[in-house]
This record gives sequence, structure tokens and C-alpha cells, in this order.
Amino acid sequence: MVQDFKGDTLAQQTRGTLYVVALPIGNPKDITSRALEILSKVDVVAAEDTRTFNELAKQLQIAPSKVVAHHEHNEEESAKGLLALLLGGQTVAITTDAGTPNLSDPGYRLLREAFENGVRVVPLPGASALTTAVSAAPIGGRKLFFGGFA
Repeated sequence: MVQDFKGDTLAQQTRGTLYVVALPIGNPKDITSRALEILSKVDVVAAEDTRTFNELAKQLQIAPSKVVAHHEHNEEESAKGLLALLLGGQTVAITTDAGTPNLSDPGYRLLREAFENGVRVVPLPGASALTTAVSAAPIGGRKLFFGGFA
């Protein structure tokens, strides 16, 4: 059984949970153990590109139950279908090709619908190109400002 941040098991919840799962930027080994566990246990993985996600899953030796496409060209329709699954008690993990969903990647519509319908949303931390770059920069990060992607 997968446990969420409060220690509840997925089976104890009456509605599904939407997991926002950050994926590695670059090296697949940078994925967190928690992300591996969630991706292996959820009912559905909503991936920006199913081919890219399935290749990553193969490299990471995980076998998700079901992988569906959720990208900028089908986001509105896909969000409706995923919300129906969540309201029916299923668990969904949303991912992007690399990095974190909803940060210049698909995810906003589904997250908005989940919040508006009382679905639990659990973010999983992961790769961040910005923090990774700043952590190794000799300029330091005390006066860092990020105003979005150009």
C-alpha cells in the first residue's frame, strides 16, 4: 500500500488522489524513491508524452498500471476524463517529460478541477533546473529572482 504525506493508505480514501510527480531533468537516476513508488502504484499515470514516459519507466524498471496522454493538445478533454477517475476513487499521477508538471507544462486545468472538486492533491518534490543551476553557481542564490520562463 502506498501512504500519502499524512500516513493514510490509498485504500482509506473515499476519493482518489492526484499526485503531481516531478521527473528527472537529464539523468533518470535523479528520480526520488517516493516518485518511483507512486508511479508504480497509482491506477493511472497521465504523461505529457507517453513514449517518453514509457522509455523512462523501462529505464527505471517500473511497470505502471496504465499510462495515458495528457499534453497541451488534449489537456482540456484529458482533464475531464482524469477528474472523473479521481472522483470515482482512482489514484492518478500527473507527469511531464522532465521537471515538474504545471510549470510551463500541462497540468493547470487538471489541478484547478481537482481543487474545485475537493480532490486531494499531493505534490512530490523532484528535479528543478533552476535550483540545480544556482546550487553550483559561484554567484550564490541569496538574491535570486525567478519571474517565469522566457
